[in-house]
Amino acid sequence: MIPVGPMFLMLAELSLDQIRPNDIVLLKTTVGTEALMQSPILLYKIFRNSVNDANLIFSSRTEIDETFQDEFSIDSFIHVDLKPTLGKVKYILTVEVETSFNDEASVVGPLSFVIQQIRTEQSGKCTCNLASNIESM
Repeated sequence: MIPVGPMFLMLAELSLDQIRPNDIVLLKTTVGTEALMQSPILLYKIFRNSVNDANLIFSSRTEIDETFQDEFSIDSFIHVDLKPTLGKVKYILTVEVETSFNDEASVVGPLSFVIQQIRTEQSGKCTCNLASNIESM
């Protein structure tokens, strides 16, 4: 079950160990959900390093619309962190139900959260590294 905000469900937490100046991080997410009652509005958030408003780097709203006779939804989004924290950086993906009037939803899958470090060398060449420790909640 996805709780009503300000409570949230942590979906995944990933980290990269060696962010250098000029690196950027590409974050890709796909989440499958199911509406249990009404037409819930879901609020997805990505935080850098810890879950608090100061570290929020991305948010997206989506609605599971019951008028389409399908209470399932697959939401995908991409975000680029242009100024990640140097050294070790952690990204946390959460979801909450933004509305509260009898709206209920659940994560049913698929669930994918991928972060990719893109390193720009002084020569202009780029190299990419995927997170080595992937955890899904």
